[in-house]
Amino acid sequence: MLTTLIPPTAGTATVAGFDVVRRQRDVRLRIGYTGQGNGAGHSQRGRDELISQGRAYGMTVRDARQRAAELVESLGLAEVTDRRVSTLSGGQRRRLDIASTPPGLLFLDEPSTGLDPQNRANLQEHIRALRAEHETTIVLTTTTSTRPTRWPSGSS
Repeated sequence: MLTTLIPPTAGTATVAGFDVVRRQRDVRLRIGYTGQGNGAGHSQRGRDELISQGRAYGMTVRDARQRAAELVESLGLAEVTDRRVSTLSGGQRRRLDIASTPPGLLFLDEPSTGLDPQNRANLQEHIRALRAEHETTIVLTTTTSTRPTRWPSGSS
């Protein structure tokens, strides 16, 4: 609801000072959202994807290139930015997705889905660095089951 992808069922909410129902465009211009799947264009090179995303958020070409260079450095993507997104590992794709969003307020939906423990730990480090270096507010979302866990018979 806070990303304006679904309407609230009751009540009101504001994000970045804008009502999520009446001012959806204003909310979307000020937030970044990275879903569970990879959002980057698989046939583009990583650097081109970052620049394209910056342009989509209203940056000039120069500013988008500058921002891409900063993020490549801070998120440890220098070794992969000239490769096609389709050739990157799951952890590299997640970092690229995170780098593709604007600074300010970032929603990460299940950011560690599908990552092995090492890549999960690396991603957490990169999220902390993004927060520290760019003063980004980061909202991590997860889904929890409300159903009780059923253990196989004979288990404790």
